[in-house]
Amino acid sequence: MLNTNYAEGILFRGTQLYLAEGYKGLSVFDISTPQNPVQLSTCDTLYASDIAIQDDYAFITDGTGLNTVKIFIPDWLK
Repeated sequence: MLNTNYAEGILFRGTQLYLAEGYKGLSVFDISTPQNPVQLSTCDTLYASDIAIQDDYAFITDGTGLNTVKIFIPDWLK
């Protein structure tokens, strides 16, 4: 089970969950086993209110504009 008090936006892509968590930034989880989600990556340097994904890039809105970040998930976590 995944608990958060900060979820503002959510996106599913295959077995990955992308969660825009406001001041906590962007978090990426492996949900291939929904009962036991595993955090794969995080970007806590920006405010994240919503998210869109294209290839290896996340487009994140923060209420004032659009930020683009490259999604990096280490091979050993895939």
